[in-house]
Amino acid sequence: QVEVTGAEGRRVTAEITNQTEAPETGFAVSFESIQRLGTLVVEATPTEATVSVDGNAVGTGTVRQQVQVGEHAVTAEVEGYQTARRGVQIGAGGTRRVSVSLQQATGQLVVEARPDRARLVIGGQRRDRGRAEATLSPGTDGVAVRAGGHVPIDTTAEVSAGEETTLSASLQRASGQLLVTTEPDSARIEIDGQRAGRA
Repeated sequence: QVEVTGAEGRRVTAEITNQTEAPETGFAVSFESIQRLGTLVVEATPTEATVSVDGNAVGTGTVRQQVQVGEHAVTAEVEGYQTARRGVQIGAGGTRRVSVSLQQATGQLVVEARPDRARLVIGGQRRDRGRAEATLSPGTDGVAVRAGGHVPIDTTAEVSAGEETTLSASLQRASGQLLVTTEPDSARIEIDGQRAGRA
């Protein structure tokens, strides 16, 4: 029976049988170096996130992986969320747990409207007048622009993760028909100081 103790204190015992024709003859026994391992447990949220260790995908959600002792790079990623990265130190024979919560990816939407007093509604929420900035999840959001005496605008804007989108909207003045009748019929008509004719 042979017992070997590694530098980190781990002991390995092996039974050695001499099957040579001369039992009294000595012989050499060699041991290959024992690989030092530890256990890495990664718990990623949301659970559909793909977990990678040192660039290799190892599973989704909660992953348990045996790795060599030392520093390792852990990555968790899923569409619609910001990629998370962690550096983890693993000790021999130990278990290291790492919790990774991914933050939802966002984009920036800037809306500039004319006239400056125009009311802005983005994604169903009222914003500042004239100009507004909103941090939103990626996707399509509704934008409404309103001002008294102007034709309203209802449109949409596409927001991409990590990008800024600018939307410009200029309202047109509302127009209508004005009917003026006078007595006598020959009276001259002016509108806003401008001669408009006779009745």
